[in-house]
Amino acid sequence: MKLRLTTAADDEAWPGCQHVTLGAPAGREHDVAPAEILAEVVNLDVVRHVPWLPDEADLEALANGATVWLTVMGGLPPHRIEVR
Repeated sequence: MKLRLTTAADDEAWPGCQHVTLGAPAGREHDVAPAEILAEVVNLDVVRHVPWLPDEADLEALANGATVWLTVMGGLPPHRIEVR
């Protein structure tokens, strides 16, 4: 699974959000890529929407009963979703 860039269609799905690019947590820059997200403030909290694009191997694994894992590194994002 990989991050995908945000699009104009995402603006329709998440109206009122801002496009933001977040970097990796300190010390993880070598193995965590920056994330392009949509962000909005809801009840004084920042809500982040991250678009993901599963690949064929992910879809096959999910069809065979695999689990999607969300790994959080110091908050969301950056984070990682894995299919195992």
